[in-house]
Amino acid sequence: MNKLTVETTLPLLEAHKLVEPIVTNRLIIRLIRLRDIEGFHALYSQPEVRALAFLGGLRPEFDITHNFIALIENLRPWVDKKLDFSILLRTPDGGEGEFIGLLSMKLGDDWPRVSYMLRSEYWSRGYMTEGLTGFLQFWWGLPRTFAHLEVSSASLDASEIRPHSIIASERVLAFIEKPNRASRNVLRKADFVPIPRQNAAINDLEAFVNVFPAAQTSPETYRKKYWGVEGEDNDVIMT
Repeated sequence: MNKLTVETTLPLLEAHKLVEPIVTNRLIIRLIRLRDIEGFHALYSQPEVRALAFLGGLRPEFDITHNFIALIENLRPWVDKKLDFSILLRTPDGGEGEFIGLLSMKLGDDWPRVSYMLRSEYWSRGYMTEGLTGFLQFWWGLPRTFAHLEVSSASLDASEIRPHSIIASERVLAFIEKPNRASRNVLRKADFVPIPRQNAAINDLEAFVNVFPAAQTSPETYRKKYWGVEGEDNDVIMT
C-alpha cells in the first residue's frame, strides 16, 4: 500500500481530558478499569462477537483467567499505543450501569483507527451508533497540535495531494469484515464513508474514514497558532 507523509493535526491526549466520562443519552463511555472484568469476560466469551471482531469465532476463550490477563493488557496503553474505553449503560440516576461493550482507538500507525465490540444481547438497539457518535464528538473536541504523519494514500482526497507538500484534514479510520452489515450501518450512521483498498492481502476487509469536521480549525491554523509562522522548522513529528 502506498504511503505518503502529510501535514495534519493530531489530538493532544491530556490525562485530565481522557479520564472524563463521555455521557450520551443512554450510555457512559470511559477508559477501561480493572473492575470491568465481569462484563469484559462476558463480551470476550461470546463467539458471535469474536467472529465479527477479527478475534476468531471458532475458538472463543471462556477462561476468565485468560480474559483477566487480556484486560490487564488493555489497561497499559503504552504497550501497543491503544486506548480502550468501556461502554456502560447509564442508570436512571446518571450513574454507571452494566458493561456492554468496548471501544478502542489505535494510534501511531497511519491515521488513528477506531474499533468496537458490543455484547450480542445489546445488538440492534442503536447502542453502538450512539456510543460511536458520542465518542467522535469527544475525540474531535480534544485540543490539537500540528503534526507530520505517514498515512495511506487511499485515505486522501485528490485535492489534498500537492507536488511539494500534502496538507490533509485529520481522519479516523475503521475496518470491518465484508459480511458485517450491522457494523457497516453503524459506521455510515456515524458519518464514515468507504475508501478503496489497494492491498490484496486484506481484500476481505472494508475500510471507512471519518474526516475532521470542516467547521473545526484547519491544519494551517494549528501550525501558525502552536508552532509559529509558516516556514519555521519546529514541527512535531509523529510516525
